[in-house]
Amino acid sequence: MAISALTAVPQATVPALVEARRVDAAPVDASRAASFMSQAEDRLAQMPLLTSVAGRYAIAYDAATRSARHSSLLWLGM
Repeated sequence: MAISALTAVPQATVPALVEARRVDAAPVDASRAASFMSQAEDRLAQMPLLTSVAGRYAIAYDAATRSARHSSLLWLGM
C-alpha cells in the first residue's frame, strides 16, 4: 500500500481546519506514516479469516479510516 498525495480539496481543507483550531498540526514523520500503512495492511490481510460480516466491515473500516487519517495528516506535514 503506497502513501499517496492528497487531492486539491483535502489540501485546502486541512489547513483551514488547522487555522480554525479544529485539528492540531504535527511534524512530518514518514516512518510513522509507513507504520500506520503497514498496520492497515495487516488488518486487511485478516479479512479472509473472518466469518462475520459485521466483523469484516469493522476491520475494513478501521483499516481504511486509520490509514487515511494518519497518512494524510502526516503527508501534509501536520
